Amino acid sequence: MRLIFLVPLLLLPLPAAAFTAQNGMRVAQISPTEIAVDFHPRRSDTDYWCAAGDYAQRVMRADGSTRLWRASPKP
Repeated sequence: MRLIFLVPLLLLPLPAAAFTAQNGMRVAQISPTEIAVDFHPRRSDTDYWCAAGDYAQRVMRADGSTRLWRASPKP
């Protein structure tokens, strides 16, 4: 009985999971050309850039020379 109930659940689409960068920061894609890195008060600016670059290379398959820009004001 339980197996019959679980099979339809496996066919439903799952929400997109956030990506965890190599430095442990979470990154999510919010549009085809925009990503968001979660804010952590004790992290340095470099941590955010590294997480964004890691996501761009590993998920979006961007070349290592691809330029990234910050679109939001600094918190």
